[in-house]
Amino acid sequence: RLNQVADLAIKAGYQWLLTMDQDSYFDAENIAAYFEYMQDYNGHEQVAMFGVETVNKPELIADLSSPANQLITSGSLLNLTLFPTIGAFDERLFIDEVDHEYCYRSFIRGYQIIQFTHIFLEHQLGEAVNVKTIQGGQRATSFHSPLRVYYMVRNFLYVRQKYKAADALKSVFKIRSTALLHRVKNNLLYGPRKWQTLKMLLIAFNDYKAGKMGKKQV
Repeated sequence: RLNQVADLAIKAGYQWLLTMDQDSYFDAENIAAYFEYMQDYNGHEQVAMFGVETVNKPELIADLSSPANQLITSGSLLNLTLFPTIGAFDERLFIDEVDHEYCYRSFIRGYQIIQFTHIFLEHQLGEAVNVKTIQGGQRATSFHSPLRVYYMVRNFLYVRQKYKAADALKSVFKIRSTALLHRVKNNLLYGPRKWQTLKMLLIAFNDYKAGKMGKKQV
């Protein structure tokens, strides 16, 4: 769908495409500021994608922008002028890593990925709940469905393998591997569907090794 709408927008003469999830939104002040800062950003013609912050940080009062390694689809502005050069979104992926893979490819080809860290998008990352830890305490964490864990793991392994030769991304994948292991651990230890999650985790590894990509048939 991302490739289809990008092609339609290009044919209609648009230069930028705002991509959103169904459960995300900007308030009027943030979306107006977003468009203004994008247009005023020096060298925005060479920026493949702009993005925003999904964690509200009230302490950030300055106008801030910074290079990023990856952005999420929701709240991102895609540069349609560069889209034909960078190439379409990887259609072997589904849901997870579609956005990250495009960012990595853009970065390797010399284009910028810029995040405005003072502009906030309302976005829900998983189901946040309070759980009882093994030590008997309480902690806040977020869970994903077993199928979503499947996509997270399978697609990450695919993208990491695809860019294993990119030295500039080695540290990125090292950090992301640790973060993914932590998220999987939370789902297995504290999630409501532990056995289903474990089953989908094993299927994810097997499908990745077998090259079974795209939308999972369940």
